Amino acid sequence: MPRDGEKIANKSYDIIVIGGGISGLAIAYEAALRGYRTLLLEKKDFGWATSSATSKMVHGGLRYLKQYDFRLVRESLRERSILMRMAPHLIHPFPFLLPVYQSRGSKFILGLGLWLYDLLSYDKGPLFPNHRRLNVQETLQIDSNLSREKLLGSFLYYDAQMPDPGRINLAFARSAAREGADILNHAEVVRFSVVAEGEMRTIDGLTFQDKLTRKEYFVKGGHIINAVGPWADHVLSLFEGKSPAKILRSKGVHLVTKKIDHGTAVALITKTGRHFFLLPWREYSIIGPTDDAYHGSLDEIEITESDIDDLLQKVNENYNAQLNRSDIQYVYAGLRPLVERDTSIHRAEDSYHQSRRHETLDHIVDLKIHNLVSVLGGKYTTSRFLAEGVITHISKKTGHQENRKQSQYTTLVGGDISSFDSFLHDLQDHKILSTDLAGYLAGRFGSELFELLSRYSQKSDAWKQVSPDYKTVWAEVYWALEMEMAVTLEDMIFRRTELGTAGNPGQAVLNAVAKVMAPSLGWREKERKEQVKKVESAFPSIQK
Repeated sequence: MPRDGEKIANKSYDIIVIGGGISGLAIAYEAALRGYRTLLLEKKDFGWATSSATSKMVHGGLRYLKQYDFRLVRESLRERSILMRMAPHLIHPFPFLLPVYQSRGSKFILGLGLWLYDLLSYDKGPLFPNHRRLNVQETLQIDSNLSREKLLGSFLYYDAQMPDPGRINLAFARSAAREGADILNHAEVVRFSVVAEGEMRTIDGLTFQDKLTRKEYFVKGGHIINAVGPWADHVLSLFEGKSPAKILRSKGVHLVTKKIDHGTAVALITKTGRHFFLLPWREYSIIGPTDDAYHGSLDEIEITESDIDDLLQKVNENYNAQLNRSDIQYVYAGLRPLVERDTSIHRAEDSYHQSRRHETLDHIVDLKIHNLVSVLGGKYTTSRFLAEGVITHISKKTGHQENRKQSQYTTLVGGDISSFDSFLHDLQDHKILSTDLAGYLAGRFGSELFELLSRYSQKSDAWKQVSPDYKTVWAEVYWALEMEMAVTLEDMIFRRTELGTAGNPGQAVLNAVAKVMAPSLGWREKERKEQVKKVESAFPSIQK
């Protein structure tokens, strides 16, 4: 996946996607797969914002049943299975425990909801067993840290976990490139070329700036898709006219703490009726998310001391963890872009109760632009379905003769695995990898691991750990430089490897990785130090 702004300059595309989060990446893949000449431009890095700051779940959305949004739950459950088929190495079934307490929801209603959840996932296959009802003793055998006061029992059900959303973002990006799309990160759209046709207008192209070289390039586009998530209305503000798009931004904060779980995810309902999760992840636990309307800076999300204190209070009130600030390893936050459908006074600021359904908005009427479409709202799990819908909309509009490929029946790069157990068995032939290392790398690269083994088999340090504190090996760094468009140290530390996803790995690690990257990217000593400084400043400070 080479990065070359010069090569893209002055080309013509059928579709230009603005935004390289999971929605934009899925749209680019869908468009390229169906035969469109496709370009995707991302102003920073793929999935750098919302799409990396998730709860790391691929799920149906059990709580949406309470909102009677059965269609969204059905879509989500279907897409959960489709994503697992597309990337079986990156998404895995995972057990969730839903404890039931007196005066915090009816056990009958919760059981009915889970029965519906099973019913709506009728095509889930054997990987997702139906839910089970557990008594108090059985519940505490699974997780003895649950508060015993007024505990009535629990339900055990299954959803899915994606240990590293960054790998899925990259899988969509590289799969789009495999199908012929041009993909470019650190490329910001700075202006549009708009041609008037009577009362109507057409965007005949746009100019973007390569943020690394500061050079500007013009490209022509047939249809422009605004898929920038929380920034959607900011893009629309570049045009004259008023759009009805109303984006409510919800801040979701997560804590990464010392391991307090017992290996099963726990869905906890607070006394006020809101939910949060306690999620096993690597050698840590993840607690969150919060869900509050946000009005601050979009590029630099503020995580307040109150955000941290509120989450600590929630988990300590509902789980016998006795966590304090010294137990926090890392904290991260993202913004959910929600379509504001309920604008009544008492709910306009209530992001928790807003729908997670996505919306495709064609701007023929509101902005009188023929070829601009915005994608608003949505959730990670349904990103492929969102992409399918927006490209189908454009196809009907243009009469484009498509290829017959359907994304739901394809595999993303690395996903060519019929059986994960058989795949791991085949890796045993490569004596260069220990069993633990083979399992770790298989879960990140899937079938592409064989290409890594072939490419770096003669490189003496490729399979050595970058640091004894992390599983990351140098082959991952080399591969990211050559194949995954890692062009800044932040790209590498936060989104190509695990090194920065659970806190600051330390200056020694950052310097070592920067030194390896420097020759390929032409960094002199001053730039290398600046790259390290930028990464260090990106980690939020936590008052202990």
